[in-house]
Formats: sequence, C-alpha cells, structure tokens
Amino acid sequence: MGNNDWAAPAETITEDDFPGGRPDTSGMWPEGNYTGKYLRFECGASMLKATNYIRIFFDVQGRHVESTVWITDANFDYADKQLRVCGWNLQYPDVDFDPPELVPLYMKHGEYKGKPKEEWRISTLGPAKEADSNTMSRFAERSRARLAEKGEAHPPATMPAKASEQAATATATACLNVSGKSQRCDDDGEKNCDTLHAGNLQKRH
Repeated sequence: MGNNDWAAPAETITEDDFPGGRPDTSGMWPEGNYTGKYLRFECGASMLKATNYIRIFFDVQGRHVESTVWITDANFDYADKQLRVCGWNLQYPDVDFDPPELVPLYMKHGEYKGKPKEEWRISTLGPAKEADSNTMSRFAERSRARLAEKGEAHPPATMPAKASEQAATATATACLNVSGKSQRCDDDGEKNCDTLHAGNLQKRH
C-alpha cells in the first residue's frame, strides 16, 4: 500500500550524478528523488486481494518505470495526493491525466519474494523551498549567544577541509598522463581524467 513516510534526499538525481555513465538498467539505481515524463496509465485490481489500483508509467532518463497507486479507503489521502500531482481529472470510468512536463518521483530499495527491487512512488512533497535567510540567521545568532553564556568557544566560520576532500581535490587537479608526466585537468577534469585514475577519483558532494 502507499507509504508517505519516506525521507527523500533534498536534491533530485540527474545524469550528472553518473559521470562514468549509467549503470546497467538491470541493476539497482540509487535511492532518491527523480523526475519522470508521464507515459500512460492502467486501472486494475490485484490478483490476491482484488485491491483496486491505478498504475502510472513514466520515462525516467530513458528508462521506463511504474508507480502503483492503491485505491482503498485507508489510503485515500495519500492516493488522492499522488494522483493529483499527476493531473488526474477526478473522473471514473473516464480516467484521464493532464500531467506536468516532469512528475516528481521517489525511489527506494525494497524486496519481493526474497529478491531486491526498486519501489517507485509519486512524490507528494513537492520541490524543496529555499530556506528563509532571516529565520536561519536568527537561529545561528541564538546558538552563538547560548555558547557565549556557557563560556564555550563556537566553531570557526569556515570549517577546515577534511583529509579525504583534500585528497580528492588534489587527484582531480593533478593528473598523470600515459608517459608519467604531471598535467593539469581542465574544468571537467573529473570526467576527462577518470580513465587515468582507474577508480581513484572520489565524487565530491
């Protein structure tokens, strides 16, 4: 049944998150937020319990996926939100959709009959909003004031880079060519030099 308690990451996963190319489509993609182009839908009922559903199909970066919206009284609120995100016309049996150009989706890893599977859902959270700078600044100021009252020093404004980040930066900006000489990467150094580093590059977040 539908589940609206998933904690999805804030950023949508795109092709840029796969500098070496997408994994084989038979493999599992990373959990997270995606967007998909609406393709079609079908109505039906499950074989075992005859639970009604509307199954919607999407194109996600060239891959076809499906999300099943279960139609039950207990699941009404969540199902209603999911279908309206896709532009449901609120009609039956004349079901139709007027979807946005890209529908927000979320995928998590699940299991079916002992085998791992991807579980796709239509996201009802919507895109993340920008934080209010005034509220965040007041919060930071109150936090500094509390530390000052306790006589404790607050962290530096600029955190020192972690050793792993320093190593990744050094690897991405100084490459070794096939002759063993040092050379500089261009702006797309990670993408252009990954064949020289054979797995030593670390993706920086």
